[in-house]
Amino acid sequence: MPPLYPPEIVERYLQLPDTLPQRVIDLAWEVAGDGPTVYERARLLERYLRTYPYSLEVGRPPEDRDVADYFLFDLREGYCDYYATAFVVMARTVRIPARLTSGYVGGQYDYGAGAYLVRDRTAHSWPQVYFPGWGWIGFEPTAAQAVTELPDEAPLPEDTLLAPTAPPARVVRRRWLMVGLGGAALAGSCWAGALWFRRRRRQAAQVVTLPLVWSWIGQGGARVGRSPDLALTPREYATVLAAELHARAQRTRRWNARWTELAAQGGATLRHLAALYNLQVYGGAHAPTVDQVTARAVWTRLRKPLCWFRWLRRLHRVGEWLRGSTKT
Repeated sequence: MPPLYPPEIVERYLQLPDTLPQRVIDLAWEVAGDGPTVYERARLLERYLRTYPYSLEVGRPPEDRDVADYFLFDLREGYCDYYATAFVVMARTVRIPARLTSGYVGGQYDYGAGAYLVRDRTAHSWPQVYFPGWGWIGFEPTAAQAVTELPDEAPLPEDTLLAPTAPPARVVRRRWLMVGLGGAALAGSCWAGALWFRRRRRQAAQVVTLPLVWSWIGQGGARVGRSPDLALTPREYATVLAAELHARAQRTRRWNARWTELAAQGGATLRHLAALYNLQVYGGAHAPTVDQVTARAVWTRLRKPLCWFRWLRRLHRVGEWLRGSTKT
């Protein structure tokens, strides 16, 4: 230790706890060890700590953790108390006498009272470094505060500026959360795709008959808003369901022509299917049998209109609910 420092300064303001983690010591020497003067070492520490983001959204450090170590390597963001504490610890590590000071910065001058009005929100902590012949000089490592620069001060070389040990812990947690959500979404998509592919394979292997297609029509009609009625013949139900599609198409304001075209396609196919179904089921022993290819083709033409009108019904219900909520 240079003899320029008074013994009481050396004894009191170079103290460090025995439990100080080694990585804090290593980081301090890496940041400021090459500074040729005490002043430049202090400036190197100040500039390094100002690269840590300022944030008030941090809690108290754990009881069993060194505050400087917690700030530098785990939290990696904080407010003035964290910056000042880390500066003092790192400065003492590289044999610079330093202390932490608390007070206020800023304020508004009250001309009537002839004094400054200082509020709680201007409370602040900052470190001070002892210089022989000058006394205690303040430094400002807190990123949210303006740094004090002397007019004749030589700028520090930019290539010596180190980056923080890692992004703030809050940012890292958010990134991992996004990765987890993305992984869950990908797994969900793969699972849904596997189910869809399995269903399609099962449907492709299924023997499609007109009675089976007619049961699918009943399910699709229920989703559109017209459930099958045992009192109606197939031809009558086809007419009722086609009318429902046409009515819903007429209620649309956008792309009305497209919806009307879908309704016409669905209605024509429904009537054709009802005629084939009646002929095969009630035509007796000499009625022609509709093969699987024809049954699949009829269902393919009907599935698209029924699917689109199912979603249209849901949109209409949402619109009715919104209008009801507005009135109340």
